Amino acid sequence: MHKTLLFDGHVHIYPMFDIVHAVQTALQNFEMCQSIPQKQPVAKIWLLTERSDCHFFEDLKELELDGYVIQKTLEDAALLVRDIEKDLPQLYIFAGRQLIARENLEICALGSTINVADKELSAKDLILKVLENNGMPALNWAPGKWFGDRGKMVRSLLQEFKPKNLLISDTTMRPNVWPTPKIMAEAMQRGYKVIAGSDPLPFAGEENFLASYASIISGEFDDYRPIESFRSLLFDRMIPVTRCGTRSELFTFMKRQIRIMREKNVK
Repeated sequence: MHKTLLFDGHVHIYPMFDIVHAVQTALQNFEMCQSIPQKQPVAKIWLLTERSDCHFFEDLKELELDGYVIQKTLEDAALLVRDIEKDLPQLYIFAGRQLIARENLEICALGSTINVADKELSAKDLILKVLENNGMPALNWAPGKWFGDRGKMVRSLLQEFKPKNLLISDTTMRPNVWPTPKIMAEAMQRGYKVIAGSDPLPFAGEENFLASYASIISGEFDDYRPIESFRSLLFDRMIPVTRCGTRSELFTFMKRQIRIMREKNVK
């Protein structure tokens, strides 16, 4: 069936989150995205990018959520959250990981259950591993990580891997006053697709950011094999991806960045 897909391309779910609130907030934020053609069926999707020490996707299979039921699909890496009262599908959740490369670059393994210890493999080898496991690799922009030697590495990866097998991830951690990074702009001109994600941090209340910065794509979507059909659309060079919602304002970004740096220093 032809559908409009609304998806958050960088989702973390942490133990301190209220999961029911997270789902409801994400659904509301998705509704605030760009207008959807009337009568166009819609599928809403979380692309998980879990840290190596997080296991929300596996835990979700055993969770009981007030008002919702978790259903399996024909794909091991995809689950469906269904509203019990309305008997309607509400949210697809795809397994995925945020993998930290030896060079300290972030590689997102989307639609995949693979997990690799942090800094065990190079960025190139991580991308290859994601592809070998039928996942969708995305090179994640992060503050300060696309400059200097790492910036050269990003350019090298964009030469090594073509738009047909590598995505670029943009998140709310790039303040809305910051222009598009030069490397990202150049990649877009060469046909690489940039997907948007909320990238919530590991603090209570951060679930409010879910789906606040997301993407839209349209095409044939199989409810039973959602990852397979999603992948076909995403890597089809003729099908555009539109980003919607908003990134963090500068003051909000600064508060979030300071908070996460303090946590890292404590560890």
